[in-house]
Amino acid sequence: MPETCQECGHSVEFGSGRFVNRVPSDDGWTCAECMTSECDECGEVIPLDEDHTDEDTGYRFCHRCMENAQSRKTDL
Repeated sequence: MPETCQECGHSVEFGSGRFVNRVPSDDGWTCAECMTSECDECGEVIPLDEDHTDEDTGYRFCHRCMENAQSRKTDL
């Protein structure tokens, strides 16, 4: 299996700085940087596994925007 990210091509080998956070994929590995997403409200980059998904809408939010969305729901 190649030791490069299938998305960006950067090395994910031991000593590359991307080894610890690499994610297995069907054809090799993906680095954590390529597994980030954007907040659907503010556009901020959300690190791997730190997004919050609103169950009603399916939107992904950063922590700050998810708290804001939840407080808007309780204000209704």
